[in-house]
Amino acid sequence: MSLDDSTGTRRPVLAELVGPAGAGKTTQAEALCRRNKDVTLAPIPILREARSVPYFIRNFLFLLPIVFRLRRDTRSLSWDATKMMIHLNGWDSKLAPPAPSDIAVTLLDHGPVFMLATLLEFVPQIADFQRSQRWFDSMLKKWSSLLAMVIWLDAPYPVLAERINTRNRRHIVKGKGEDEIIDFLARYRKSFERVMLMLAAEGSGLRVLRFETDQELERSITDRIVAALEMPKGG
Repeated sequence: MSLDDSTGTRRPVLAELVGPAGAGKTTQAEALCRRNKDVTLAPIPILREARSVPYFIRNFLFLLPIVFRLRRDTRSLSWDATKMMIHLNGWDSKLAPPAPSDIAVTLLDHGPVFMLATLLEFVPQIADFQRSQRWFDSMLKKWSSLLAMVIWLDAPYPVLAERINTRNRRHIVKGKGEDEIIDFLARYRKSFERVMLMLAAEGSGLRVLRFETDQELERSITDRIVAALEMPKGG
């Protein structure tokens, strides 16, 4: 299962599942992996794993001048935000290299689109400081060229809020009032839209599939995603 590039050469598929909390990304990732053994969810490097320590050190040192400036200007740059910068900068080096023939689809959850959107919305200074703005723009360009597809899952705010509050999973707004949850989700949705426009401006031909998970059965969405992954680029 792979996409064709403009020359007709088979190339690996790197696809990201995107959407606000409660949209069903984890459920759909599991469904896609069950559906086809060649679809895998890429693990993200974790600092507590010894083999990932050099990755974190190398990318943190590269980003140190930007991180230092952002910490100084914002008075606070969370470790979570710093990790997102590290992953945007270096995660592509940890992904499986292309194989010589038809290869698996690699899914990313909480991938580069999510990270770019989070930084843009919650660390807005990243677009103000010249060096960090150049870095942010370079990440847009890099991941636009690497991603073949974005699978955007969404649902109305009340549905998302209910799913967040009733599922057996922690979340920063779980248990909050509906207005607070909706405000949080709206900020993410707006930032996703901004990042997708930025990626589209890079002109890489990134394919975007969008689904409303409250209106379509999980199996139907899975069928349509699989069909799109098997379709030649531009089809």
